[in-house]
Amino acid sequence: MKTPQTNVETDHVRSTPFAWTHRHRRPLGLALTAAAAGMTGLWLVVVPARAEQTSGLQELAIRWGHPACWAFLAVVGVLVAVDAPKRVRDGAGIAAAVCYAAFIAGMVR
Repeated sequence: MKTPQTNVETDHVRSTPFAWTHRHRRPLGLALTAAAAGMTGLWLVVVPARAEQTSGLQELAIRWGHPACWAFLAVVGVLVAVDAPKRVRDGAGIAAAVCYAAFIAGMVR
């Protein structure tokens, strides 16, 4: 006796969290994009006071590192929504992490 084929898109079967997120990647990716774009705008306006006390690369990292991080996260959201290859999504995520690391490094120096 064969088990019938099931379609995870339409059949009501118990699924893993990974399957659920994959089925809903478009709305989740677009929600991430909207939230990250909002945070990008916020951090373009709200500049830590520490940026005024520094200059050069440190000021650049403090002033633009955090908004750049959120902008890259918005890109990740779009890439998730369009089901881009994992390598491309990972690249944008790593770029966000590098920007955030630069921001933190600028803040602690």
